[in-house]
Amino acid sequence: MDKRPLILPDFLIIGSGRCGTSFLYECLKQHPEIYLKDSKTPEPHFFLRDSEYEKGLAYYSEKYFSRWRGEKKVGEASVNYLFFERAAARAHRDIPDVKLICMVRNPIDRIFSAYCRSVETGWEDLSFERALDKEQERTQNPPDEYHRQFEPRAYTKKGFYLRHIEMWLNYFDRSRLFVGVFEEMVRSPMAVIKEVFRFLQVDEDFVPIFPRRKVNASALRDEIKMNPETRRALKTMFEAENKRLAKFLGRSLDIWEN
Repeated sequence: MDKRPLILPDFLIIGSGRCGTSFLYECLKQHPEIYLKDSKTPEPHFFLRDSEYEKGLAYYSEKYFSRWRGEKKVGEASVNYLFFERAAARAHRDIPDVKLICMVRNPIDRIFSAYCRSVETGWEDLSFERALDKEQERTQNPPDEYHRQFEPRAYTKKGFYLRHIEMWLNYFDRSRLFVGVFEEMVRSPMAVIKEVFRFLQVDEDFVPIFPRRKVNASALRDEIKMNPETRRALKTMFEAENKRLAKFLGRSLDIWEN
């Protein structure tokens, strides 16, 4: 019996969650030169989850890319890849020429959005302030394998974007990385989408149909409020890191000043 050829991704959307990656995915998958599976969820997390990675590349290829029909670029999105070195090391070992797409957002808003989503899905039962206070303890003592491998309660840890980006750049050249800003995509979605098309070297004149609904939005985003003192404390926490990120990107992040 002939073995199926391995179809592996040309690009990975590595993060970050709650930063518009679902919207981006919905736009990219419409492009006739791009193959993405029909739905972003469930995300593969092949290079992150030990139990998946152990099944091998043939399994990965068959499960996620078997419907490929010759599109110029193949991709997948697993937004927790960004935060874990084992994902970077495995991706570099198996697909060293892959391109990486990372979306970032005002870390305070991203953290709060992630918290609301965790409350909505039943993963979180503490108040926002209490969850932040308990973050280190909870991440150091995960209750199960899911929490160990994904760290869903690592709220502030996942806001230090550049630390995680730099970890990926220990494995990949800077030229292989695209970093987009969520707030800029909200303001001018087609401009950011065109940048991504250009980065992937597909026809940048293609115009996708934007989803009419908010993609992957939390139903609780207007019901839970953040204490203003908490926002001020978080702003202080991330101030230096955000400046480092702006310098790394060579662009202003004043859009995050609120």
